[in-house]
Amino acid sequence: MSRKKAMNEGEYDLEKTLAVLQHVAEGFGEKSAEYRAVKIAAQGLMFLQQREIHQQFDAYVKNVGKELPSRQLKHLKNMGLI
Repeated sequence: MSRKKAMNEGEYDLEKTLAVLQHVAEGFGEKSAEYRAVKIAAQGLMFLQQREIHQQFDAYVKNVGKELPSRQLKHLKNMGLI
């Protein structure tokens, strides 16, 4: 199953992302921590795709870093977390 998306903020192309991760991993030895971390990141993306829960991940990627709504900020303040 191929998912082609424009590379707008919060969106990614799975195949291109996996190719980049492979390129990055090739810069490290297979026994290095960096290689293993990149390999796990790639496997995680493939897992999300195979389990068909990538829509939830896509929504997370799209919204990460955005300002929280005031209602959520108030809730976090009430909990003493911020």
